[in-house]
Amino acid sequence: MILDQLRRRRGRALALAAGILVAATSFTLLTATVSTSKATTVGEVRRNARSAYDVLVRPPGSQTAVEEQSGRVAPNFLSGTFGGITMEQYRHIRDMTGVDVAAPVANIGYLVVGSSVTVDVSRFLDSGASRQILRLSPTLTAGLGNQRMSDQYVYLTRRALTSAESSDGLFSSDTLEEGRTQKSTRQYQLKGKYDVCFYFNWDKTERTRFNTELPMKPNPIAEDLSGKSAFDRDLHSMMNCQSGQDKATIDVWTGYPVLLSAVDPVAEDRLVGLGDAVTSGRMLTEKDRPWVLSSKKSVHGQRDAYIPAMLSSNPLTAGTLKATVERLDIGDPDKLPSELGNPTAHSFVHGLHGTPVGQVRADLSKGYRKTLGENSFNTDAYWTVGPVAYHTTSGGELAVEAQPPQKPSLWVTNSSEQPFPYVPEENQGEQYRKVTKHAATECIGRGICDGVDSGRLPNPFVHLVGRYDTGKLSGFAPLSDAPLETYQPPQVTGADAATRTALENQPLKPDRNLGGYLSPPPTMLTTMDCITALTKSRRIPSRQDKAPVSAIRIRVAGVSGVDTASRARVNAVAGRIQAAYPGLQVDVTVGSSPAPQTVALSASAQVTERWVAKGVALRILKAVDTKSAVLFVLVLVVCALFLGQAALASVRSRRTEIGTLRCLGWSSGEILRLILGELAVIGLVAGTAGTAVAYVLGQVLGQPHTVVKALLVLPVALLSPWRRASYPPGAPPGWGRWKQSDPR
Repeated sequence: MILDQLRRRRGRALALAAGILVAATSFTLLTATVSTSKATTVGEVRRNARSAYDVLVRPPGSQTAVEEQSGRVAPNFLSGTFGGITMEQYRHIRDMTGVDVAAPVANIGYLVVGSSVTVDVSRFLDSGASRQILRLSPTLTAGLGNQRMSDQYVYLTRRALTSAESSDGLFSSDTLEEGRTQKSTRQYQLKGKYDVCFYFNWDKTERTRFNTELPMKPNPIAEDLSGKSAFDRDLHSMMNCQSGQDKATIDVWTGYPVLLSAVDPVAEDRLVGLGDAVTSGRMLTEKDRPWVLSSKKSVHGQRDAYIPAMLSSNPLTAGTLKATVERLDIGDPDKLPSELGNPTAHSFVHGLHGTPVGQVRADLSKGYRKTLGENSFNTDAYWTVGPVAYHTTSGGELAVEAQPPQKPSLWVTNSSEQPFPYVPEENQGEQYRKVTKHAATECIGRGICDGVDSGRLPNPFVHLVGRYDTGKLSGFAPLSDAPLETYQPPQVTGADAATRTALENQPLKPDRNLGGYLSPPPTMLTTMDCITALTKSRRIPSRQDKAPVSAIRIRVAGVSGVDTASRARVNAVAGRIQAAYPGLQVDVTVGSSPAPQTVALSASAQVTERWVAKGVALRILKAVDTKSAVLFVLVLVVCALFLGQAALASVRSRRTEIGTLRCLGWSSGEILRLILGELAVIGLVAGTAGTAVAYVLGQVLGQPHTVVKALLVLPVALLSPWRRASYPPGAPPGWGRWKQSDPR
């Protein structure tokens, strides 16, 4: 009977089958698409959920009010943290259950390393001059600021410069030159020649007597510069004396702040693969400790202490030197050696008129790369900086709180009150951090300290054992780039058109201003066993003596992402640390992600930087689960409504037939079974076809989840029209009564 009905009403059956086929196939593909989208999102989140470390431990009070309110970690936080966690606390945390790697960072301070940027000025020479002087007037552009630098000079002679030594053996020079002898300057000759560089470079006092009745001659005793500023441009003007034909260079002397930090070599290698980044020399080891050389072996001729260190081969500060080149009108070239070889050389050179002949440009990083060839550095003084302070403006924006200018005493030695050499000019710029000087004891080379330095240690020299390239470190997912400031400078860009124009559409990078907004991350690394040799060699104790560790980065054992088990393990470790040391700041960084934050540096400069938002991955997964469930239900409801309406239309079109059958004595149950049987056959055939079609389309469209979803086509195709046909709204009058009684 059912098959006869379907054959006689083929058009209606085929139309209903086609509707079921389309609806069921659409249900499969749409739900598969939702599942695929969810799987892709979840997979991406899980692949990027884990950063270099899972938990970050910082000293008490290191979390700012802005961080607490926003639930974010500010970038560049590490460079403003110097001590606060004790070695006992670090060891206890390292040995806690669940901790896989605990990598400490103990920031010691910034050393200022001297170097020079060599600028080629050969193309500006007068090819016909026998002697000539060029002046370089440089300006340094770093970030949003410009600083005027000291004028530099080059004296080029076509005659040979020779060497000689004074009869008493106290003075020697390799910049001696013959010239027209003047009666008033003959007394400044050394073996009949003038030293054309000494007076300009090493003694600008212009005194003709040097504490005696004898005429002043070059003296090994340095000029007394007490009372002079470290930023005195005239003080740092130097002259390069060269002999040649058409080749001349000028060395612009400058300094580079290098942040010295102590790490655990084994933990650091496990955390980021530091050993694989070594480019020359060797990796630090857990056996590296301070050592002392006898006076016979020490290159300084004293009983010196040394600590091992590695230096980054990449400069982490940026700046560009732009300079105007002038050719000076020297007058009679034959008199030039005499003018330069006497105490009035400084006034003479500065009084010369100059004619601009061109401009040059140089990258400040060239000077830093020269330091890679050095093997040791002194630690006479180092400097620490404080964190940046923020406040929220009345308009709800985040702004930086400016600090007072640096005190001149920061850059003066304690003993002789001489200015430190090579102080970066940018330190005269805007200040956002407090800078503190840590002067060394004055018992170097003696092995013990007494007097005012009693109980302290002699300051050590840093001996480089290797260089490393930060670009070769293990890469981390950019979506979960928690602050890895031991190796990465912060990423900051202009937030508005004016700031981007001022930056020349380049990122804002750390400069050499210790009080600047962006501080360079650690550049020189030593071992944890060397901390005491540095911190206790300072004349005035600080909190670094007892609590030298600045941060601890922790990788938790058994963590694979942000699944329930991984989150539980991370939270358990963080809870143990917080319970043991309630004062420490403990941040869970697993599942974190960079979040853009706009910060106003001034009324005219706004930048965007990458703060770290905690718990982003977990929030994404929860949102994806909710979205997928809602979409699945909506798709199912829409398909069911479509199929139900198709079945209802089929029933309503047979009202006359149903009435006739009732008149012929058919019961309501028999009619219902007939209709449901027809729908079952149609649903089964259409569902089977829909299963095949859905599977094929899923493979063609790249939906791997259609294999499972296609199996749902049959129940959807069968149940949806049945549900609707069992008691359809708008059925013939008495449909319900016919089901209840038999009128025969």
